[in-house]
Formats: sequence, C-alpha cells, structure tokens
Amino acid sequence: MNEYTKPTFFYGYIIVAAAFIILLLMWGTLRTFGVFLNPMSTELGWTRAMVSGSPAICSLVIGLFAIIAGRLNDRFGPRLVVSISGLVMGVGYLLMSRMNTIWQFYLFYGVLIGLGLGGPNIALSSTVVRWFVKKRGTMSGIVQAGSGVGMLIMPLVANQLILVHGWRTSYMLLALIVFVFIVSASLFLKLDPSRMGLQPDGGIKKKGDLNLKPEGSSFQEAIYAKQFWLVSMAYFLFLFCVTAIMVHLYPHAEDLDIPRSIAAKILAMIGGISIIGRFFIGSIGDKVGHRLAVIINLSVLALSFLWLLIAKEIWMLYVFAGLFGIAQGGLYTVIAPLVADLFGVRSHGTIFGAVNLSGSLGGAFGPFMAGYIFDKTDSYQPAFFIFIIACIAALFSTMSIKSRQ
Repeated sequence: MNEYTKPTFFYGYIIVAAAFIILLLMWGTLRTFGVFLNPMSTELGWTRAMVSGSPAICSLVIGLFAIIAGRLNDRFGPRLVVSISGLVMGVGYLLMSRMNTIWQFYLFYGVLIGLGLGGPNIALSSTVVRWFVKKRGTMSGIVQAGSGVGMLIMPLVANQLILVHGWRTSYMLLALIVFVFIVSASLFLKLDPSRMGLQPDGGIKKKGDLNLKPEGSSFQEAIYAKQFWLVSMAYFLFLFCVTAIMVHLYPHAEDLDIPRSIAAKILAMIGGISIIGRFFIGSIGDKVGHRLAVIINLSVLALSFLWLLIAKEIWMLYVFAGLFGIAQGGLYTVIAPLVADLFGVRSHGTIFGAVNLSGSLGGAFGPFMAGYIFDKTDSYQPAFFIFIIACIAALFSTMSIKSRQ
C-alpha cells in the first residue's frame, strides 16, 4: 500500500494562480516606467540621469528589503508579506501622481515602490519552490510568466492612459489597480504544503507520523559556501544589464526617431516573448538542470546585446526584443529553483533574499550608469558594450558553480 495518495485537486495550483496575478500587476506596473519617463521629465525639467536615479534606488531598496522579506516569509508566510507590500506599493503610485520635486520622486518611487516590490519578489518565488519539486522549474515558470504578461500589456495600457488622462492621473489609476487586486490575491497564499498536511507535488500523508519539515542549509551555512557567492555574482551582473535596458530602451528607440507607439510595442514585446522564456526555460531546467538553463539564458542575453550594438531599424529592435525577452524571462524563472537545488528550502526565503540583494545592487547601478553615459556621450553604445562584457563575466561565474553534494 502506498503511504501517500493524490488529492482530487492540489492546492499548490491555487498558489501558482494567485502568484501569477500578483506578479503580473507588480512587475507590469513597474515596467511602465519607461513610458512615463519622457512626459514626466519634460514637464518637470529633469535630465535622464536625474530620472534614472530613482529606479536605481528602487532596485537597491528591493534588494535591501529582500533578506528581511525572505526571513519574514520563512517565519510568517507569504500572505502577510504580500498584502502589506501591495498596500505600500499602492501608496507609492498614489503619491507619484502628486509629486513635483526630485526628492519626492526618489522617495515615492525609489523607496516606497521599492519596498512594495521587495516582499512579493522573494515571498512568491520561495513559496512556489516549497510546493513543487518534480515540476519546480515548470511551476516557477508559470508564476514568472505573470511578470511577462504584465510587461506585455501594462506598457500599452499606460501609454494609452497617458495619452488620454496625462501621466499624473495614470499613476492614480495604477494605484487603484494595485490596491484592489494584489491584496485580494494575497489572501489565497500559504507558505508550504506541510501546513495543510500535504507533501510537495500533491501527496497526502496517509498514516504514521512522518516529519514534514523542509530540509536544506541554514542561512549561516549558505553564506560560507562558494556556490552562494558565484550565484550572487551572476545575478548581480544579470540585473545590472536587464534593469538598465528596461529603463532606457524606450527613450533609446525614440532617439532613433521611432514613433512612441512603436517604441511602446517593442517594450511590450519583451514582456510577451519573456512569457515563452519563463515557461519553456523553466520546463527545460527541470530536465537538464537549472544551472545549465542559467548558462543558456546568459548566452542568449550576450547575443542580444551584440545585436543591439548594430540595431538601428524598427525590425532590428524587434529582433532584439525577442532575444532579450527569452533570456531575461528564462533567467528570472530558474534562479529561485537553482538556489533551491543548491541549498534546499529550509531557509530558502532568506538565502534567495540575499541573492536578490546582490542582483538589486547591480540593478541599481545599471540604469544610472547608462543614463550617465548617455548624458556625457549622447549615445547608449558604450553602455551596450559594457553589458556584453558583464554577460560574459556572469557566464564564467555560473559555469564555476558545482551542485550540492
């Protein structure tokens, strides 16, 4: 007789659905920043370097809060972390509609929205890898596809809202969406299957007194491991490149005399293509290993930047969006499963939060560097070349990672 049976419906799929909706709204609204950049900076008289500083602070705050959010998630679960984060993020967008000075911009967007994003970014990924083992990459891919769907539709929505209502009212509408839907979806979240008497992937304990507590390394053990620092370095370099592109691709397209509507579609295409990357790369990672999946994504990312150096026409930017979308979507998906492979899920939230801190430091520096280079040279080309070097360095770091024995 089997010790475990399968339920008619596994609650883990509810977790995946709720996490999908939350990431769709959180990352979708964040990735509208490029659409807001020109009308906002034009009205307020800010340079691109000045405006780029706030996303840099936002990324840094996400990273700084990541370890705390991971620790809170390991202890109290994702429902509390995500609901409070949604409220804070909504307040940030609401205040953005009323700002007039650069310090307000840095506070509302950089700090408040950064705090709002830091919690769910860790809590949801860490929760999903607890509910699934055999399909860890696939389910992580479905959840992360929510970010891609958000990136696909929200820039287009924001662009239309700005054309009709202006950028201030548009931020008020984003705040309302975040308040209502993110807080509602968070009510369905539960930390791990053991709290419902379940096993990962859907098994139910039939009899006996089996210990259901998750296994793995403690946070203290992880930070002394070489693998931790190699993963963190790779993620630092990855977000250094990706965050800068998501901020500056839209104005770069406008600099090439590409209409704003087309530039918004190119930005949205990244989100659409990333859905494919998030889902299929997650599935591939389950088959070939998540470390190899990271290597594949970084290789495609480096290729996309090589192409961007020569991309001047609309069709060439669409090709870039395709390559970039697959690479960044896929890596966002497999990084949490890779951390689980290396260190288990006992303290996954805290460990993954620390890895995200490293990534956020890269994400904070990348947009500012690209904006500074543009202001000094009137071109993004030197920044694109630096991104190629960063991708190659991330590849070497990932290839040096050895699996946990």
